[in-house]
Amino acid sequence: MFNVVNSIPIGNNLAVTIDGACDLKSGTLLKDENGTMFTLLSTGMARYINANDIKNYTEILLAPNRKIGRTLFLN
Repeated sequence: MFNVVNSIPIGNNLAVTIDGACDLKSGTLLKDENGTMFTLLSTGMARYINANDIKNYTEILLAPNRKIGRTLFLN
């Protein structure tokens, strides 16, 4: 389970910040609490002012750009 911190649309995709460090792979299918399915396109980390935040958050790029819930699950 991954808690969604925030999200922003990028073209046809959705950039999402989730809590915690994770080891997700491109192509992974994720589902939110509403049953909406997403495909993980990429993972990364943003530049944070506080270096400890790198361990606390992961940035992911999902397809397609749809409304996302507050929690994601592995499908």
